[in-house]
Amino acid sequence: MNKSKVFLVILILTIFITYSPLLNTEFWADDYLHIERIKLLGTSALFKDFFTAWILKSSDTPTWWTSPAIELQYFRPLISLSFFMDILLWDIKPMGFHLTNIIFHILTSILIFRLATFIFKENLTAFLIALIFGIHPCHMEAVAWICCRTDVIAGFFYYFSLFTFLKFRQEKEKRHFPLFPFSLILYICALLSKEMAITLPLVLIVFDRLYSSGEKDSYSLYIRIKKSILYYLPFFIVTIVYLGIRFKIFGGLGSVPYPFSHSLLRPGFSFFVFRNMTLYFANILYFIPIDLMVAYPFFVKHSPLIFLLAGLVAGGIYMLSKFTVNKRNAFFLLLSGLFAMLPVSFLSVGQRFLYIPSGCFFLCLGYIIFKNRPWRKEILICYLLLIFFVTQGGNFISYRIGSYMESIKDTIKTELKDSSSPVELYFIDLPILALIGLPHSLRLECPHIKFSMEILSVSPDLLPSNNPFYSYIKVPNPYTMIIGQKDKTYFGTYLELAFLGGEANFDSGRVFIRENFTVTVSKLKNDLPREFCFTFNSPVTAKNKIFFRGRNMQVYPVKIKKLMSHHPHL
Repeated sequence: MNKSKVFLVILILTIFITYSPLLNTEFWADDYLHIERIKLLGTSALFKDFFTAWILKSSDTPTWWTSPAIELQYFRPLISLSFFMDILLWDIKPMGFHLTNIIFHILTSILIFRLATFIFKENLTAFLIALIFGIHPCHMEAVAWICCRTDVIAGFFYYFSLFTFLKFRQEKEKRHFPLFPFSLILYICALLSKEMAITLPLVLIVFDRLYSSGEKDSYSLYIRIKKSILYYLPFFIVTIVYLGIRFKIFGGLGSVPYPFSHSLLRPGFSFFVFRNMTLYFANILYFIPIDLMVAYPFFVKHSPLIFLLAGLVAGGIYMLSKFTVNKRNAFFLLLSGLFAMLPVSFLSVGQRFLYIPSGCFFLCLGYIIFKNRPWRKEILICYLLLIFFVTQGGNFISYRIGSYMESIKDTIKTELKDSSSPVELYFIDLPILALIGLPHSLRLECPHIKFSMEILSVSPDLLPSNNPFYSYIKVPNPYTMIIGQKDKTYFGTYLELAFLGGEANFDSGRVFIRENFTVTVSKLKNDLPREFCFTFNSPVTAKNKIFFRGRNMQVYPVKIKKLMSHHPHL
């Protein structure tokens, strides 16, 4: 067995061991949303109409966090197909779905290994780059969160297409020409997995100019690109056709609504993008968490810290550049990573968005690892061990979130198992990621239970704390419930903004109408948070269950009177 195969075996085993704890974790967040929709479509509907059956809209499977003002739309047929195949193989057992994510991540890491070998012509350097890519915690969300397989599968086709194209350009024999249409087909697959892959033609040009064979010094860059335009043109034609399909389906490109994105026309757009890019590089360099529900709102609230973080990021990049062997090539690899990140630079930050760009960023490290000195090996070993343990911490958090969501479901099932009439469920101060997808999971696992579900107040953290209340509750009469923020440290998350209509403010007097109740926003004093008055269409009685978060990750169902007698504010 040669060195390359030995490195590949070690790479595969290390990545599998790193992510194997995920096989014991449950579904969470909106995993159930995708699974429920595929099960509802069924085999015949799934293949009936390409332009309708493959579209995922929030209105198709309504959930509490999508208000009437927001419509999320996706056209990712290969992701729907992957869920369909998983359901056929595993039904709704989470282990199989996690295994699919891990397998695709391993395959993408192998492609990074092959790509690095192609670039650096040195197995050890390629192995270290692929290993960093394979176990780096910046990929934790994309691999652990089943519905985020969009990035993992798109990344697989993205780098497969890039590698195949470079191999075609490297080999001049006619027998290698089939690699070119194969690369084009892989690009189509990447687009049908996630729209973020649209950047591949630009990245492909950069890599081709740097690493393909041919005379690179005889002509100017412009002439070299002009001579190769016939190789690039089909990729741009595919891109135009893909955009045309999106226009046909969505009546436009299918934009993501505010607050999940930031429009160029809105004030503060430049700072929004600057903050996003700073957080992304901080996550890669220093493992600083950037989760949308926890750390990101913190940096939104404490914007001056972004400039301090930006200084640390700039300093880190500068120090790495001092040890770079080929600064020119490293710079263009960094630039290609920035190209790959362009489509998500204006979206609310998500760690999963780093999956595709990070491949280019980690290839930059090759020019630091390449021709390494003895003392750098020790540093690399320590760095890899640090990466491994940080990722294991992320695995543990994923396990806690999944377990907590299961405990919520078990509590609801116990309370409602004998219910024969429809029940309205209301939740107070439960972690967001434990609740997204909860109604879908209940419908899948307990089809006999008839219920509606609303979140009245949501705390902005992932896991429950020891404090059972983040807000105070008043009940003036059976038709009204007032939920107020406990102090100024509690701030609305992006999903709360969506719940209140997709706007960025909580102006006093603002009214939002839901099916079963109306929300009125009121301001107490200038130095105090706001209150949200929920006025229900019918009395909130014993038949309607209210769940609130308690100590030790327990979820308690309570009646209104019991809730009043236990709360210190009442």
